Amino acid sequence: FRAAIQLQPNLADAHVGLGVALMSKGELRAALQAIEQALRLDPNHPLAQTLRDMCRQFTNTRVQSGTTRSPVTEAVR
Repeated sequence: FRAAIQLQPNLADAHVGLGVALMSKGELRAALQAIEQALRLDPNHPLAQTLRDMCRQFTNTRVQSGTTRSPVTEAVR
């Protein structure tokens, strides 16, 4: 996805794809940054909107529970 972003930095779907990949690795802050970039490019991107909300929810859950594991990573296992 990073290569796609380099070739076409205004392609919202590439940023969404990067966000999904980062979420699956448990890198929620980086995922949120990629997804928010997608939304700057396409504010009505429905998947990006959903993923942004998920990232925010999972980040808040991790902070409240004090865990270092991502619920996304756990769900993928």
